Amino acid sequence: MGTKLRLFALMTSLSVAACQQDATGPSGFAALRTDQTVYFAAPAIAGDSLSRRIIVTFQYANSGAAPIYLETCPGSSRPIYGWQPTDANGVPLVTGAGSATAPCSTGNPTGTPLVVAGHSVRTDSATLMAPVSLPATVRFIVLATGCANVTDACASLLPDEDRATGAVQIRAAP
Repeated sequence: MGTKLRLFALMTSLSVAACQQDATGPSGFAALRTDQTVYFAAPAIAGDSLSRRIIVTFQYANSGAAPIYLETCPGSSRPIYGWQPTDANGVPLVTGAGSATAPCSTGNPTGTPLVVAGHSVRTDSATLMAPVSLPATVRFIVLATGCANVTDACASLLPDEDRATGAVQIRAAP
């Protein structure tokens, strides 16, 4: 009877573990890379003010088997990329709400997530507002989640190592 009870407990715990979804996604299986380590921000007129913008080519590699979902703005076919100020080693100076992601005109990202299948790479180009104070050291981020399918509620972002670059320099254009 003791052996049957232990076998039942083991089978129950394995089936419960198999049914649980990891809300944070596949840590260590993805990488966000950029085409350069130094960017020069060019002046651009936005409304009544002068700002500086950079154009970045991103490459998001999913080396795991599970798909990863990149958040989008409604009606957009591009992921939401942004930047966070960091120290020279790439450690964020501000986290969470302090990060500067490209805003959606409707406020929150509620578009259809883009799927990066397991063992695949997605490449995008994005124009981002540069930090006000230049030169600056930042890391780029993407809003990415891990889910079983697109209809799941994906409230948690992947860990930073799965959705952020290392330190990158942004300088004023000469």
